[in-house]
Amino acid sequence: MQVGMSIADGVRINIGDTYDTVKNNLDNCGIAYEIPYSETVGNKQTLIVYMRSEGIELNITNGIV
Repeated sequence: MQVGMSIADGVRINIGDTYDTVKNNLDNCGIAYEIPYSETVGNKQTLIVYMRSEGIELNITNGIV
């Protein structure tokens, strides 16, 4: 079973997707996003990907949604 959300036509983001997959999907569909937060502490990297037009924020830890 996959848990996720459809954010636009043809774009679905699931828990467990990689950052590269999410980035490619957003770029291919022309959905603008920004990364307002990025931090690396030890081996743990955390990113926040914010899609203002969709009102959605994703937390990506170590490259995984």
